[in-house]
Amino acid sequence: MTDNKYITLVSNNRKIVIDINTILYILIIDKIVQIHISDGKVYEDTSIFDKLKDCLNEYFIKIHQECWVSVIAIHTINTNIILNNGEALTYLSENRENIINEYTSKLKNIINKISDEDAYQWYLKGEKRAANKLVEKYGDMLILYINGYIKDINEAEDLMIEAFSRLFAKQRNINGDGRFKAYLYKTARNLALRHKQKHHILFLNFDELKFEPQSDMLTDAAIINNERDRQLYTAMEKLKTEYREALYLVYFENMSYRNAATIMAKTESQITKLIYRGKQRLKTILEQEGFIYDDK
Repeated sequence: MTDNKYITLVSNNRKIVIDINTILYILIIDKIVQIHISDGKVYEDTSIFDKLKDCLNEYFIKIHQECWVSVIAIHTINTNIILNNGEALTYLSENRENIINEYTSKLKNIINKISDEDAYQWYLKGEKRAANKLVEKYGDMLILYINGYIKDINEAEDLMIEAFSRLFAKQRNINGDGRFKAYLYKTARNLALRHKQKHHILFLNFDELKFEPQSDMLTDAAIINNERDRQLYTAMEKLKTEYREALYLVYFENMSYRNAATIMAKTESQITKLIYRGKQRLKTILEQEGFIYDDK
């Protein structure tokens, strides 16, 4: 689940390339390095230790003099260290506190570095802290996104929780950079539209959104309360719903055209046209109000 890192070794006169994510633990006995892999294979090498040092320090914990265990391979730590494959490793009980502290610290660092898609898959394998990362990263902005539809912040919070719950309750085929966010927002959009249909609410009043835009393609201002930003939000409100939502997803949520298309149930070509037409219409509206639209 870490960034793709590989080590190369020679075992039984064969050159082997190993993804460190597949390593369970490493034994170092009399200068012989034994690498135990999740598929049950064991590789030996006598010259690999120096190459492993950085990898060991970042992704492994030392449980005794001869054994280094992969942080992401650990399921639980009690009287033994239980790995994800069910294997149990022993350690000295007096080292328990240090081992747990090192494990917790390194696991947190790894979770902070992994992609959303890997965090999601990791959660499905039982690591709840991976889910916490995703909720912390997207929860607040997702509430604002949903609230743009339904105009009820309390209901928006409930729908945010439901959107995450639906993804966490059942494994989805979510692969590729940015796909988790797209799937999450699509789920939230469907929930919001269902709520909107019951209450006949218009989409997205930008004056009620309390956030700073992330793109300088629509505005250069950092503070949303100045006059130029107010004019932008007013102009956005005059756009057709599809133009407004496409611009919001691409420029305010920094999504790719592909992911915006997934959320809006459009093709990338359709999103390209919506963005182009939306920007042209926005330019016209702003110029009518005496503002200069800088589209670079």
